[in-house]
Amino acid sequence: QYVSGDLNSAAETKFEASHDSSLTIQTPLRKLYDVHVGMHGAFQFANAALAVAALDAISPHPLPSITDDEIRRGLEAAYVPGRLDEVSSNPTIVVDGAHNEMAAEALANALRSEYNADNRRLILVVGLKRNHDPESFLGPLAALRPAILIATEPSFHPRDAQDVARAAKKWDIAHVECQSTSAADAARAALALVQTGDLLCVTGSFYTVGDL
Repeated sequence: QYVSGDLNSAAETKFEASHDSSLTIQTPLRKLYDVHVGMHGAFQFANAALAVAALDAISPHPLPSITDDEIRRGLEAAYVPGRLDEVSSNPTIVVDGAHNEMAAEALANALRSEYNADNRRLILVVGLKRNHDPESFLGPLAALRPAILIATEPSFHPRDAQDVARAAKKWDIAHVECQSTSAADAARAALALVQTGDLLCVTGSFYTVGDL
């Protein structure tokens, strides 16, 4: 896998993940082995490589030079609340601020690889902002064949929950409900339906996740 760009030289920045998810990252200025990214999701590997490339592109001005060990510690400690964030293990509840088709695809892939979503009963709570398209957003998640989707609305610039519900029905999601009062109420409604071994994911906007 590669992250390419015209930084301080024409050389590529490359990264490779091993079977234990440790990274090797090579920029025009350094090569790092055994890098561990603290955040969940394989999509964070490219983000980590890009962060290292950006540091190397702008150092030492205006930043002081940053050592390999400092980069390793930083990538392991970095945390974005609401980005593939497991907030409960029993039941398993994951929140993610994905809000467009590309982010939904990354979320779906992560739910497959890290939470075995293809082989678990999946319940979704989805609340989108008004400028995002429910149908394209739900496509990658619908491929996971969720058992239940509860449509809700974030507190900021919400898309009507009925729009989300209609899009879910177009994707043949079996059980669709609306809970437009708040993301917290929608999550409570979802929890009432959770069975042992289920996976609950709340997504659609960082505002939805923030409300929850």
